[in-house]
Amino acid sequence: MDKTRRIIRLIAVACLCAAVVCLLAGCGGYHSTSSSASKSSSSSPATAATTTHPKAQTYGGLPKTTTPPKPKYEDSRWPTTHPELLAIPESSRWYNAWNLAGTSCTVAGPVVNVYQATESNGMPIFIDIGAAYPNDNGVSLVVWGDQYDEFAQMINAVDDGGAWLSVTGYLSVYNGHLQFNAGDGYVEYTWWTRVS
Repeated sequence: MDKTRRIIRLIAVACLCAAVVCLLAGCGGYHSTSSSASKSSSSSPATAATTTHPKAQTYGGLPKTTTPPKPKYEDSRWPTTHPELLAIPESSRWYNAWNLAGTSCTVAGPVVNVYQATESNGMPIFIDIGAAYPNDNGVSLVVWGDQYDEFAQMINAVDDGGAWLSVTGYLSVYNGHLQFNAGDGYVEYTWWTRVS
């Protein structure tokens, strides 16, 4: 039994050495991909997975994994393959929001920036969807400093990147920019994190 264990260890060390030599020499024989599963405040989370080709080849004794191809999006302004987000009507997507200005509506899209204006009265927090201010094509959710506790979980979640947000409320125009102002009344929101 000890002899078998020694042989297995020697083979493992040899494979490891071969892989290190190959990596140092630039062979590129070993590739690894990983991503984490996502979490969401909505009923079903976004998904992501590690991909290993079912017929993985070996190189230097180590499995060779394949990198999944980059997803092809139907529209670069809506960069997701998440079924729940793809189901959002075209009219409610951030790049069509100007058609909804001055109405109570729902607008959704990727969160591109979260910023708090700590030097301004009320210390507003701006959550930009689609395009960051001052780009007039984006939509902002404005949350005032004294409302932070009501929105804290969502703000902290979407501030990490890779998040999407859907907001329902009155969509107003302020200085040529579309915004949902949480101080103006009822605002409902749903967010998704680590969306692919």
